[in-house]
Amino acid sequence: MDTDECTLEEAIQKWVSVLPRWQKHAVSLLNEHATLSDAQVDEVYRLLLADEGLSDTEELPEIDVFTMAGGAEEGVPKARFTLAEMRSLRNVNALPEKEVLRFGKALTIVYGANASGKSGYARVLEAATGSSRSQRQVLPNVYKQESGPQGAEIVLADEDGEQCITTWTTGQPCPEMSHFRFFDSDAARLHVTAKSQFDFEPSSLAVFGRLCSLITGELDQKLATYISDNSPENEFQDDFPGDTKAANFVRTLGCDTDLSELATLATLSPKEKKRIELLGKNIDRLGASGIDKQQSALQTEKVAYQELSEKISDLAAKLSDDVLTDVRAALCELASARSTAHKLGVEQFSRPELNIVGTETWRQFIQTAQQLAAEEAEARDKPYPAEGDICLFCQQELSDTAITLVSAYWEYLEESAEQALNKANDRVQELKETLAALTFDLVSSDKKVAALLEDRDPQVLRAVRKCLARLKVRRCAIVRLLEGAAIAEPPVSPPPQKKELDALVQQVAEQIEDLNATAVEEKLTQLESEQTELSDRKRLADIRSRVKDFVAKHRSAAAAETVQTKALNTKSVTDEHKRISRRFVTESYKQRFRHERERLGCPLPLGVEVKGERGRGKHWLGLNAEQECEPSEVLSEGEQCAAALADFLTEVNENQRSAGIILDDPVNSLDHKYREKIAKRLAKEAATRQVIIFTHALDFCYFLKREAEALAIDCRCHWVEQLDTSTPGAVSNDAGPATERDYRKLTEVERAYERARNSRGEERERAIRDGFAAARTHLEAFIIYRILNEVVTRFEDRVNVKSLDGMVHDKGLIKRVIALHGKVSRFIRAHSHSDIYQAAPPEIDDLKEFLEELRGLQADFKRLGKAHKN
Repeated sequence: MDTDECTLEEAIQKWVSVLPRWQKHAVSLLNEHATLSDAQVDEVYRLLLADEGLSDTEELPEIDVFTMAGGAEEGVPKARFTLAEMRSLRNVNALPEKEVLRFGKALTIVYGANASGKSGYARVLEAATGSSRSQRQVLPNVYKQESGPQGAEIVLADEDGEQCITTWTTGQPCPEMSHFRFFDSDAARLHVTAKSQFDFEPSSLAVFGRLCSLITGELDQKLATYISDNSPENEFQDDFPGDTKAANFVRTLGCDTDLSELATLATLSPKEKKRIELLGKNIDRLGASGIDKQQSALQTEKVAYQELSEKISDLAAKLSDDVLTDVRAALCELASARSTAHKLGVEQFSRPELNIVGTETWRQFIQTAQQLAAEEAEARDKPYPAEGDICLFCQQELSDTAITLVSAYWEYLEESAEQALNKANDRVQELKETLAALTFDLVSSDKKVAALLEDRDPQVLRAVRKCLARLKVRRCAIVRLLEGAAIAEPPVSPPPQKKELDALVQQVAEQIEDLNATAVEEKLTQLESEQTELSDRKRLADIRSRVKDFVAKHRSAAAAETVQTKALNTKSVTDEHKRISRRFVTESYKQRFRHERERLGCPLPLGVEVKGERGRGKHWLGLNAEQECEPSEVLSEGEQCAAALADFLTEVNENQRSAGIILDDPVNSLDHKYREKIAKRLAKEAATRQVIIFTHALDFCYFLKREAEALAIDCRCHWVEQLDTSTPGAVSNDAGPATERDYRKLTEVERAYERARNSRGEERERAIRDGFAAARTHLEAFIIYRILNEVVTRFEDRVNVKSLDGMVHDKGLIKRVIALHGKVSRFIRAHSHSDIYQAAPPEIDDLKEFLEELRGLQADFKRLGKAHKN
């Protein structure tokens, strides 16, 4: 279907029908909702991922693209409002807060001289609409050091006349006023010099720009996040610092990684796994640190053998035949001492009743008794025994005979024979203790030397154990000999195994010397290289699943980057928008712009240039010339202003959403000719939409009023004044500067008369004088518009010759006008008066009488006019 043969909606529907599934769904949602929720954006995003193979397929209900309604606009109310009034301004320039500015439904003129404050009101409306190209700043009162927030109340009326109040504050446009368009000299300059986005396209075309915004905004951001989330840093390479195949593979991980190579490298056979263990042991044995450890271990082993040999030799020496000779000598000495001691003192203690006197037991008893007596004497600080003491054993009082006997015991013990006996006993005891302290547990299973011998030479270990066992038996035999229990000769002492142990020491010393050789370095390097290669492959096998996940993520990220470059490219959307809008928008805009230029008397060689960007059209004014140049470089300031206004009116009329326009001094740099044509064009615009004009040009006011009257549209004119040097912005609603056309009828005189009737005192006197002033202006307008039939009027640059035919010349009527003009002059302050009139101010009856005379004058003129036509 060609766009020349279909409607705009049909062209859009045809375009949507061939879009990818995710774009169809996006258009469907954008067509239905002003703003997409996060959940709706996620729907479109999930479909995008599914359509591009980045996720599983998403289920989606059927989309009927042929029910498109054109979409909704965020923040734009459906109802169209007109401005009713603006009030309660706060901190806006130096404008008073209590002023109220009212607006008519058709044409409203706000007149004010320069610096009167009228532009302050205009800027508030500009900021409230948010539609101006220039967006001038609304300033607070710069003459005050502090000021609160800026704001104003704006009263609007809907199509049924129902009013609502919206509040404007700085930086917050009013959504209800979004349908209004604003124009001023700053905006005019931008119309000529800058590119502007079409904001007047048919609402159905808005889907192109909104789709582009969705694509380049939320979807692009989500896809960028997806790419970032699926582009993790290569955290594996730090664990593979070497130059192995596995390390090189890990360092180059990415979306192009060959996973079959991963499978090859990360799979180890059982033989390779065992090889890793064996390599570790061999490297420990051959490695620099392993050699040190082995040397240390061998040195420890050597010392252990040496110490064991020394300990066995020591045991053998302490159980040698020489020691046995010493034992026998000690026993002989003990026997001799006992015999001598018995002969020298024991007989004195013999009794028939006692059989053990003189025995070793008896002697030990006496020695113990002596020791106990010595401790008792020390405790009581008195010798024992003494008279009156008791027996330490039976605790009976000692007789003198008993004391003598005990003293004899002590003397016996002090004799030299007994001392020799004690010495012999001590020698035997010393030998027994020395033999008892000998240790034979040198190679038990918990001893390290036993483990070393078991590894080194188990036969030597068995020989050592046998030797130690025989030495222990010899020790026991000698001890029994000392105790007097043995009669047989102790067994012969075995050889101490010194030769065998010394051979082991020599063997270990040779191994230590062998470990100092450097021939192992080359082999060690080979083993370490093989170990690193296999270890890296094993480490790669351990992280195989993580590596596969890493590669999968990077492949997803790479695919997403392709999607971001291709699927999220808005060029096709922009191209389609350009193609459709060229037929349905651009040509219409160009035609209307040409028409507006002609209506404003601006037949300049200007055209409209259009370019599409991201689904939205932008336009600007171009000069049709042989050489490339900007309109601002060629056109005068007045021509630029007229061209800008034509462009502005084109935008307004092409935009179906435009409800009203507000213009601030639109004819500043224009001459009389342009002002009249623009007034005519704006008055005609006021017949279809609300038009509000701020101006300081009195002739422009006149032209606007004249055209409004000719078109029979309502026109309200207000005056904004500066009451003193510091208080601008005083508003006089419906009291704009009067022109002769306003006084062709007696309306103002009648209003003054009614005001005088309903007031008293000074206010009545003021109303009466206002009434006579209005009457005088009415007479002057009567001369221009009735008697002279508008042959010559103010602000007109020509004489209307055709109006001469309609002139009514009656001498009597003219004399009546002259007389009435002289009479009314007595009641106004514009002339000096005689004393008699100054003393008597005008009364309401005077105004009433004069009003009746004016009515009679009008009636007589009408009769003459009818007679003249006949």
